Amino acid sequence: MRAKRLKLTAIILIGTLILGFLLWKNPNSTNEIALNQFALKNPNQVVSITLTPNNKKIPYLVLEKFENQWLVKNATDSFLADTNNVHHILYNVAAKLQVKNPVSEKQIKAVSKFIASDGTKVIFKYNDGKEHTFFVGPPTNTELATYMYMPDNEKPCEVVVPGFTGYVTPNFTTNPFVWKSPFVIDVDAKQIQSVSVTWTNSPQLSFIIQKQGQDYALTNTQQKIVPGNPALMDAYLELSKQIAREVGDIPQINRNKSFKDSLLQSKPLVKINYQFSNPKLKPLSIAVYPIPNAEEEIAIDAKPNETQTQTTALYWIKASNDPIIWTTQEVLLKNRLKTLTDFQ
Repeated sequence: MRAKRLKLTAIILIGTLILGFLLWKNPNSTNEIALNQFALKNPNQVVSITLTPNNKKIPYLVLEKFENQWLVKNATDSFLADTNNVHHILYNVAAKLQVKNPVSEKQIKAVSKFIASDGTKVIFKYNDGKEHTFFVGPPTNTELATYMYMPDNEKPCEVVVPGFTGYVTPNFTTNPFVWKSPFVIDVDAKQIQSVSVTWTNSPQLSFIIQKQGQDYALTNTQQKIVPGNPALMDAYLELSKQIAREVGDIPQINRNKSFKDSLLQSKPLVKINYQFSNPKLKPLSIAVYPIPNAEEEIAIDAKPNETQTQTTALYWIKASNDPIIWTTQEVLLKNRLKTLTDFQ
């Protein structure tokens, strides 16, 4: 009797395993839906990512690697990409995608219809010309997984990233400004020929640092050379090679023409002008405007196991090579907003 029960248990167990295999098998293909079927292989060999919404009203976007730099491209724009964002989608999202389960028979029609009309086709192209393609859809009802579809599969799947709670749809946005580099300026300090900082309401604080061979010249607004500390001037040029802005979509002021025009017609707090030794780099001007009563809390690491918050003022920042007005934090500008006496 006991032997019969063990035999029956074994039959049930084997039957369950066979049923599970059949549920995962793609009837239209000899391939099974493997757990890592959506996962990107060899992300370090990817040279471009093309995001094409199935909704034709939404423009496509291409992220392309060129001379070790990532560029953002669409039908109208081309600019440097945020490398951290690109690496995030390659290594933290696409490379870790895992199938939770195929959608149920009842869900196939609705999920497939949504992906076909509002999903995004994603193509990762490798340096050998091969491609890895899938379609990204909406979040599941629980928002703990993402509906995705792999070409030639019979069914869409619920896909997750192990260790991440949520869905990955926003990572595949075609908004170019989300992918744009967060630096208003990002150059090699050796390419900076001169930097002038003009305080519009306090011209006596203004100065120019100019390279003269291996030395530096510090001048005031009357173009007179004044004594200055070379080490401090060298450190300032090193700091000034980068100025960061807040990341994300464009600020609302850019969607209100009257507010934007009014700001640009007003006097900035300070204006920073760059001249470069590299003839390929055009002169750059950066204007900084205070935002009245605008502050935000930021986290700082006070100790290895302790985080504190700090209040920082916000500024508008506008570069001559970019039509967009961005926001930046005082904590990011602090060491760039120097005065003439800081170098004496």
